[in-house]
Amino acid sequence: MKSKHYNLNGTITLFLCLIFLTMLSFIMIVLESCRIHLVNAHTEGISHIALESATGYFSLPLFENYGIFAINISDSSLTSLLEKYINDNFSPSAGLAGSWYNFSKINSYVCSPDKIYHITDEDGKIFADQIIRFMNYKAASDISDIIFQSSFIDTFSKNYIDISTIDIEKNMVDTSFPLSELSEDPVNETMLTEQEAVSKKNSIFNKIKKLLAKGTLDIYVDKSSDISARRTDMSALPSSICRYKKHIDFLSSTDKLMYLTYLSDTFKCYTDKKTDSSELNYQLEYLLNNNPCDENNLLQSIFKIQSLRTKLNLAYLYTDSEKRQLSKTLAVSAVGLIPVPFLVEFTQLAILSAWASAEAIVDVRDLLKGNEIPLFKSKQSWSLSLDDILTFDFHTKSKNQTAGFSYKQYLLLFLYTDFDTDTIYKTMDLIQMDLRKNYLSKFQMTECITGMKYNFSFEYPFAFFHKHSSSIFQHKFTQSYGY
Repeated sequence: MKSKHYNLNGTITLFLCLIFLTMLSFIMIVLESCRIHLVNAHTEGISHIALESATGYFSLPLFENYGIFAINISDSSLTSLLEKYINDNFSPSAGLAGSWYNFSKINSYVCSPDKIYHITDEDGKIFADQIIRFMNYKAASDISDIIFQSSFIDTFSKNYIDISTIDIEKNMVDTSFPLSELSEDPVNETMLTEQEAVSKKNSIFNKIKKLLAKGTLDIYVDKSSDISARRTDMSALPSSICRYKKHIDFLSSTDKLMYLTYLSDTFKCYTDKKTDSSELNYQLEYLLNNNPCDENNLLQSIFKIQSLRTKLNLAYLYTDSEKRQLSKTLAVSAVGLIPVPFLVEFTQLAILSAWASAEAIVDVRDLLKGNEIPLFKSKQSWSLSLDDILTFDFHTKSKNQTAGFSYKQYLLLFLYTDFDTDTIYKTMDLIQMDLRKNYLSKFQMTECITGMKYNFSFEYPFAFFHKHSSSIFQHKFTQSYGY
C-alpha cells in the first residue's frame, strides 16, 4: 500500500504562537498583579498623606496660647477636606502633573469616617495626654514641694477641728476629739474673777463667731470694691454639656504634678496681675469651685484656706505649752466651778479653736496681699495673743513672714488634693472662654478634632480587561491619624 503523507507546513509557527501566547499571558498577569499592588500602595499612601495634611489645619490660637493641637472644623468639613486632597492627588489637572499618564485610572472612591476623636472625648484623657506631653520638658520644681506634702497635710489636719464644729451653747464638740488630752495642762495664776473670765470667754467666742458668720470679703480685703464682678454663662461650656465619668485613674502622681504646673503657668488667680482679656479674672479659683462668678469663686477659695489654716494653727497651739496654759487658765476661771465632766477641757478646746480661727483670718489677709505664710507656725511667726482677739478688727496686722506658701500655692494644693475629671473639663472651660472672647466668638471645644479613623474604598479597572464592566478591582482599607 502506498503510505499517506500529511502536509506539516506551519506547525512550528503554530506551536511558537501557542508558546508566545502563554508567555505573553503570564507576563500580562505578572504586570497586572504588580500594577494592582502598586495602585493599592499608591491609594494607601495618598490617603495617609490626605489624613496627615488635614491635621495641618490645627487651630493656631489654641496651639500658641495653650499648647494644644486640634482641628477646629466640623466632622463633615473634615471629610470634605480629605476628599479634596485625595481627588487632587489622583486627578491632577494643572501644570506638569496634568500631562502625566494616569497609571491608576481610579474610577471612584469612598471616604467615610469610622471614628473621629475630639479633644473632649474619653473622659478628658485625650486632653490631659496633650497637656502632659506639652509639659514633659518643663521643670516642675516650683510646686513639687507643695504637692508632695499634700498627702501629709491632709492626713495631719484631719486630727484637728475648727470652731465651726463646736457648739459652745450646747457644750457639744466632735466626739472623735480626745478631750482627755487637755486634762493634764497646768493652770497659771490669774487676777480675773469668775465673772470677768466668763465675760472674756464669751467676748472671744462672740467676736470670732460674728466674723465667721458674716461670710463676706470685707474681713479679708482692704477694698472690696476692687474685687472682680465678672461672671460667665456656663451653659455652653464643656463641663456642662459633656458627659463623662468622674475618675482619674489614667494619670499618675507625676502626671498630676505636670498638669498642676501647666495650670500654674497658664491661668491666673486673685493675686496675679489683672487684665481685660479674660472672661473670668480668678481662673484657678474657678477650677477649684466651678462657680460662674469671680466673687463667689474667690470667697469659696478663701473659706477653704481659712478652714485649713485654722486646723494647722490649732495643731501649732497644741505644741505650744505656754498658750495651752493660758487657755486652760481662762477655761478654769470661767467654768471650773460648774460640776460638768470635761466642761473645762471642752471650754479650753473652744478657746484654742477661736484663737486658731482668728490667726487664720490674719493669715488669709496676708495671703491675699501677696505675702507668704508658713505652713506650720512657730513662736516667731505667730501673730495674735489671746487678748488681741478682743480688739480684733479689719486693721489687725500679722508679723512679717519670711517664707512659706503663697495664696496661689494654697490653691494648687487644694487642686491637687481634689483633682478629678472635673478639673480637666473645667480647664477646657477656661480655654473656650478665652478663645471666644479674644479670637473666635463661636469656638467650641467639643468640635475640636484631635484624631481620626477613616474607611477608604477605591475602585479601578484591570489594565487588560477594562472594556468589560464586570472587571473592576476594589481595594478597601482603614487608616488612622492624630496628634
